[in-house]
Amino acid sequence: MMDERATGAGGIDDATAAGGFDPGTGTTGAEDATGGWTVIPESSPPPAGPVRPARWRWWIAIVATVLVVGSAAGVALVATRGAGASPTLGYVPASAIVYAEGRLDAPGDQGVALASFLSNFPGFTDTSNVQSKLSQAWDRLFRAIPGNTYTYSADVAPWVQGTVAIAVLPGASPSSPAALALVAVADQAKAQAELDKIVATARSAGASPAQTTISGATVWTFSPPSGSSGSAGSAGNHAVSVSLLPGVLVAASDPAVIGSVQDVKDGRAAGLEGSQAYRDATSGAASSDLASIYVSTSALRQEMRSLVPSGAPIASPLAAPLAACAAQGIPVSAYGTLRAQADRLAADLRAQRPAGGTPPSPHVSALVDHVPGTALAYIETHDAGKALACILGQVKAAIPAASAGASDQLGQIEGLVGGQLESFVSWMGDAGIVVNAPTNTQATPSVALIASVTDPALAAQRLAQLKSLVALATMAGTQGLRISDSTHGASTITTLSISSSMLALPGSIGGAGGTPATVSISWALADGGDPKLGGRFILGVGPDAVAALLDQSTVQSLGATPAFTDAIASAGGPSTTGFSYFDLRAIRAAAESVMPAGERPAYESDVRPYLLPFDRLVTVNRVSGSTVTSRAIITVGNPQ
Repeated sequence: MMDERATGAGGIDDATAAGGFDPGTGTTGAEDATGGWTVIPESSPPPAGPVRPARWRWWIAIVATVLVVGSAAGVALVATRGAGASPTLGYVPASAIVYAEGRLDAPGDQGVALASFLSNFPGFTDTSNVQSKLSQAWDRLFRAIPGNTYTYSADVAPWVQGTVAIAVLPGASPSSPAALALVAVADQAKAQAELDKIVATARSAGASPAQTTISGATVWTFSPPSGSSGSAGSAGNHAVSVSLLPGVLVAASDPAVIGSVQDVKDGRAAGLEGSQAYRDATSGAASSDLASIYVSTSALRQEMRSLVPSGAPIASPLAAPLAACAAQGIPVSAYGTLRAQADRLAADLRAQRPAGGTPPSPHVSALVDHVPGTALAYIETHDAGKALACILGQVKAAIPAASAGASDQLGQIEGLVGGQLESFVSWMGDAGIVVNAPTNTQATPSVALIASVTDPALAAQRLAQLKSLVALATMAGTQGLRISDSTHGASTITTLSISSSMLALPGSIGGAGGTPATVSISWALADGGDPKLGGRFILGVGPDAVAALLDQSTVQSLGATPAFTDAIASAGGPSTTGFSYFDLRAIRAAAESVMPAGERPAYESDVRPYLLPFDRLVTVNRVSGSTVTSRAIITVGNPQ
């Protein structure tokens, strides 16, 4: 098979064609046999003026690629320092709601693993040259910042140690949390010289950095020049406070935060590192990760709850039921890590469930045997009906407290629809969202829902009641509403057609000649047929989408596709409480098939070479006792 990176379908020739984009230098060039780049200088700088149409799309793709393959690992890849204690964690207050850390030194085996991962991308095939290439790439990004005169290689790399961290702390109010950033320092003198340079540059630009001493730490606060957005007296204060402490450079949104950081380091205040919640969440975790994140979900939930006014007429009755059901699954805290392997990045999240509640039951999916093997994406959650019924039940319980007479109105609604609201969803078991590629008859991807049916009789009864209710509305003269049935094999497909005028959609969505367009939503119940399912419920846009899933054979299903089964197994399946699967190659091909011809040349030269290696993205969720685990894997490889 031909290497798609060398001769892609759109005419890309990464190995020999001049005009490709060098991630390090930002110039055009060709990759030589050793993986290095032969630079071909640009004949002239790009013309000034507005960016050409849709250029932002390319930048979005480029930034997405850079974030995936570069931001977690940074530059110092070859000369790794090995696993060890975090040099920044010891400065973080125990009250931190979120703490995230990136290891730019790629500790332990991660230097070799990340270099191997990056070798799948243009410009990084020579793993011995990865460090230099990434350094050049960071310089390129620094130069892209308007008005910036600093470079990574000259102004940052000489003094950084390799660990960068951010934290979110409680602020003066829940709507204004405090932000904290920490950079581990390898050379204190060079870091001090750089800070002095920043202060001098700010003064020359018209700013007036304020110097104070807090808890023994020298703090510089940089405010925007007077009269600019964010300066004192303007809408919002965007001042940043910076301090160089022994071994770490600290930046915060409030100078008092730096004081609390110094107090933690000096032992005058409790730190996150010693808190029991953090120690429980990180117990057994490896210290050689590219990145990690800790979230105190209990503290975060408390902060979010504080945002809801005590007398809010709408938010209060809705927040309570959602919290009541969510509390059965929301952990007290969560800890996630990111690691590299030769052909993938793996993110793991582990959390402890609170006491009480019944988690979804882990089992092998039966729905995937009825999903097309060519699906672009498929997302499944288990026990979806129970979760929806819980929310509806809690909403019903909260509504009477919101207004007088609400209980009577709720009873009238349930009498009209012919049953309790929960019973309209409680018959569902597992549920999945299917995204299919465009076809000759449909120019855009189609989306459908497929669910297992745990109570076929109740499902048939409730759907018949809804159908009768709509039929009564049309008989009463409701305009723009129509319901119809069609037979498809042994199943009946019901289609609800709604005029765009009834939905108050913009006129541009109307049909030809100014006539209103019609939105059609179809559904069907399929009887057993599969011993692993009590039945299937399918909901889609239009009868064709439903019919396609009814006709899906198990032989050509997603469940029979090795790429899917292997991906799910690699992430901890097949027994799960929910999962998602994205065929990245197929998604890219589908997007390219509808791309305007005028946009294709820039896409193929600037973006496509960096998207070609991406293969699949899969996430798997599992529950074992009180422990919740999630794993996400993105794989790359040589396109064939």
